[in-house]
Amino acid sequence: MPHIKFMPCGLEGEVAEGTTIIDASEELDLLGVAGLEIPDGCTRQCECCTCKVRIVEGWDHLSEMSDDENDLLADNGAEDDDRLSCQTKILGDVVVWFDGT
Repeated sequence: MPHIKFMPCGLEGEVAEGTTIIDASEELDLLGVAGLEIPDGCTRQCECCTCKVRIVEGWDHLSEMSDDENDLLADNGAEDDDRLSCQTKILGDVVVWFDGT
């Protein structure tokens, strides 16, 4: 099973392959452990960019970025290492940065 670690809070654990980053944050209880909740303003439809996270390690262990995700991130001034947590599936070990900002 893939291992995911959320930084800077340090929450980590294993999730089933194919789990999205936002689902992993809920399964591991990011809100309860670190008081952080990744927002999903468009109910995970790849329309709002509120669930953006930064990939620290393991970019090659994630699902490919769709054209819609790429366009939305580009339109919202995202950095090259940003992904939408509602669209990104975990395929292997990954480290994600989300500090609530």
